[in-house]
Amino acid sequence: GSASYDLITAEPPPPIMAGVVHLYTSEYFQLMRTRLAVGGIATYWLPVINISEATTKSLIASFCAAFPDCSLWNGAGRNLMLMGTRDARGPVDDLRFSQQWRTPAVRAELVELGFELPAQLGALFIGDAPYLRALTSDALPLTDDQPARMQQPLNAPNGDALLTTWCDAAAARERFRDSAMIAALLPAS
Repeated sequence: GSASYDLITAEPPPPIMAGVVHLYTSEYFQLMRTRLAVGGIATYWLPVINISEATTKSLIASFCAAFPDCSLWNGAGRNLMLMGTRDARGPVDDLRFSQQWRTPAVRAELVELGFELPAQLGALFIGDAPYLRALTSDALPLTDDQPARMQQPLNAPNGDALLTTWCDAAAARERFRDSAMIAALLPAS
């Protein structure tokens, strides 16, 4: 049988590089989901620096086609992260969620990255599946038989309008507070 994993995280080359397009398709993301153990989590790098807003939406639609509970999180600069699970259930209790802050070496690294408290992870949240589905309602997912969707023309410089919308901290905070996924998986605190 095939091995399954509790966590799959990927940071492939940017999707505009030759041949990399197939690492951003619905079919690839579905394969990734099937390799997750029940309750497992997948994260995926989404660099939006050299792709259009339309392409960005297609990539998100591809991920969400495989992960019904998809969500989008801030990274650094024009780097975002997609997250999905294979039927994860929660919520995780406070003790388990904050465990990594009680491990000195891990805590030091988290603090260096700006996460002094576990609750600060929520500041990276952009939106969950209902938000992403509404956002990408006009986008066709990138698929193995439609890789040219990656070549949608670059519009406003590097998708600044879309990033500005996503990085609106007040709106993201509202989406975090109202997210059924966040309520189901994370501790209430």
